[in-house]
Amino acid sequence: MKLALYVHDFHIEIGHTRAMIDLLNGLSLEKKNNISSITILAFTASDPELLMPDFKGKIRLTTLPFKNLKPFLLKMLFYHVISFFHSLLLFDSIKIGIGIANLNVDISNIQFIHQQWNPIFFKNRKLSPLAFLYKKILFTYFSLCETLFFNSKKRQYIVIANFMRNFLKNEKKISEKNLTLLPSSVDLEKFQLIDLTEKDFSDLLCRYPVISNINKNDPIFLFVGAFERKGLDKVLRFFKQIKTPASLIVIGKSEDGKIMKDLIFPNIYHIPFTKEVHMFYNLADVFLFPTYYEPFGLVILEAYSMGIDIVIPKENVGASEVIDSGEGVHFISQTDEIHLPNFSKISFEQRENRRKKRLNTILKNDWTQNANKFYSMLERI
Repeated sequence: MKLALYVHDFHIEIGHTRAMIDLLNGLSLEKKNNISSITILAFTASDPELLMPDFKGKIRLTTLPFKNLKPFLLKMLFYHVISFFHSLLLFDSIKIGIGIANLNVDISNIQFIHQQWNPIFFKNRKLSPLAFLYKKILFTYFSLCETLFFNSKKRQYIVIANFMRNFLKNEKKISEKNLTLLPSSVDLEKFQLIDLTEKDFSDLLCRYPVISNINKNDPIFLFVGAFERKGLDKVLRFFKQIKTPASLIVIGKSEDGKIMKDLIFPNIYHIPFTKEVHMFYNLADVFLFPTYYEPFGLVILEAYSMGIDIVIPKENVGASEVIDSGEGVHFISQTDEIHLPNFSKISFEQRENRRKKRLNTILKNDWTQNANKFYSMLERI
């Protein structure tokens, strides 16, 4: 069995790529041995043999030029053309794409549906006339690609949430047999509880001096993700109204890469990028994530697994479909501002007790089960 993977950027730090990697890594050794080669076409990539060590010697990576091609519409058009002809040459491979990255695949791992997001985007964003025009052109192209893409009667689709599956089934008339629900899960080996010592805390401050003034004895709020879609605006409005001592750590970037002036505020600490997000889950007491649209939201499940309080919307969020309400889980409306009671520090014992209870929910959809379902899809092609 030969596989070909199509994604713009192949890095474990990118949620949709990580989901694809975890599906492959979750296969049994016997099933991995049945895969003779994996071809990857991407603009940028981490070493795939480090990310998927059981496939060492079987992976062929092709990186494309113009990784910084702008605007993104041109970059996507370029990838569509190159990946289409590339896939024609691999007639003996099972072609797998992330979303609509390549329009000529056998299986698409749908991590985002633009036709669901587009109206929400224009409702919640204020843009200059030029930016509005560009976004309209870009989103129209996305929509046309999805309309064409979802017309296929043969293609298999992986979806990560019921609300996405219902959209494709009811709006796009895709047959139930072509839709496989594979909610994301957490690698519990990577996201383990740590009872942070003074040395652990000091080491973290050395690696991230931006948080050197943080008071770990006050409640610490955490936000992770792209600013606009994930609802950082709501987080900032909520945090700036808090009267008691608290800190907010913001991990991520804005859509255009610009620094938000609103982040320059006492007790707000901005970290654009980190590979150690698990350390910040261990440091934080409350995870704030009032996203406007979230096909899944793996960071939600990661924070949930760490036993801290989480504040998330119920609708249009895949992770919310698999999380049980209970201690420390606060569901909010996607349209309203955040209005919550006061939060306090969470002890390590509280985190441990919550984690034990929450593991039952997480393990209902572990990567091994999902990987077996994924392999069954491969066998049907």
